[in-house]
Amino acid sequence: MSWAFFPPVPHEALENLRSEVHLVTEGSFEWSRPKINKMNSKQAFTVIESPDLQQLFKDIPGISLPFTSRNTLREPLLEDFNLQRAKLKEELATTCQTIALSLDVWTSKNHIPILGVIGHWLTEDFDYREKVLEFKELYGPPSGEYLAAAIQALLVELNLERKLLSITDNASNNERMAIQLCDNLKNSSGTNSLFRGLDSYIRCLAYIINLIVEDILLALKSGNTEEAASIYNNIDNAEHQSFEFQIIEPLAKLRIQALWIQRSLQRRQSWNDACNRMNLSNNFIEYDSKRQLETFIYYETSFLSFSPEDWIRLSHIHNVLSKFNEFTLFVSEKRPQISLVLPIYYEHHDLLHDVAERKEDFADLAENIASAVGGSIKKYIKYYTFMDASDLYYTALVLDPRVKGALLLNEFSEETAGRAILQTLRDYLHRKYPGTTEPLVLGLK
Repeated sequence: MSWAFFPPVPHEALENLRSEVHLVTEGSFEWSRPKINKMNSKQAFTVIESPDLQQLFKDIPGISLPFTSRNTLREPLLEDFNLQRAKLKEELATTCQTIALSLDVWTSKNHIPILGVIGHWLTEDFDYREKVLEFKELYGPPSGEYLAAAIQALLVELNLERKLLSITDNASNNERMAIQLCDNLKNSSGTNSLFRGLDSYIRCLAYIINLIVEDILLALKSGNTEEAASIYNNIDNAEHQSFEFQIIEPLAKLRIQALWIQRSLQRRQSWNDACNRMNLSNNFIEYDSKRQLETFIYYETSFLSFSPEDWIRLSHIHNVLSKFNEFTLFVSEKRPQISLVLPIYYEHHDLLHDVAERKEDFADLAENIASAVGGSIKKYIKYYTFMDASDLYYTALVLDPRVKGALLLNEFSEETAGRAILQTLRDYLHRKYPGTTEPLVLGLK
């Protein structure tokens, strides 16, 4: 390929590139920090040794590639990491008295298991802080015992063994991890940890909401990506396509159309144009997008349209799912305190039963949609039982000055049940903190 096909590099851009490379040559690594957010190509360090890349820099007048080996490239990265790690340890030592961890384990696109841990704490001035404490490759199966050892090593490194208050996640193997970690900390020499195993294990509420919605979608036969792909692959077969669309649920049709649009650059552009022209949402579940979808399908004649009955059913489903979407956004974006977990569970109880029994706003709901929601109540009860078995949520609720004991007294049909819970909490706090000499008064405002 001739270089004549490429336009000349602007003089100002070339000078900026030269100055940045010269900074690196002189030993400064700070140049890369503001650029990190702009990087979108996942390349191994070995790419720096590519003859083609090195030749590219040689062809730029006046500059040279500062790094020619992967080891040389790694050194400033490791130096910067060690510097930031030291600053983190100092910050935790001076500002953190107790800490809560949220963690996750996932597999990267190149099949590497990754452990990510975020720490959350309050300073003495009640300033909220959070930091990524760990982001590492796992070299063994992510069993509960293995994860417990990895978390304990992190706590030891950052001197947080006595400060760990709780862990948040939802993976089943992390229940075993919480138990094992508690045992490990107890057996550690001189460690008096606040962590109490499952009593200090907080399940991710957003994930629980997602599991409930998954049960609803399964009952509504919304299909999955594999099923949608199978029908998509026959999209050009008009007879087969017509047959498929007559027998599948509207929600599954919507999934197929999303896949159909996503797999074509032209259709994605056409869809985005329709969004911009009508000033409508790019979210398929928004019922306001009906006009947008109909207009789009009208011009894309190879895709079958939705019937009036389909739109009515999608409207009913949207009316239900939008409530769960509001809860998910609240717990995901607002970072609510743990004291609000109990009220959110109560709100979910009322929502699920109102839909299942077709009350109030859901009086006109199709019976099979109400039945699908009713079936998800089993999943709700499972996680409500986990929550109810822990004193942590109730204690946080009562100690929250905005709520105190009023919610418990109002939610139960018999006031004695609420007062029994409050008395249990009072006894628990006296056992937990025996130094308290003054009577514990639980406000009811």
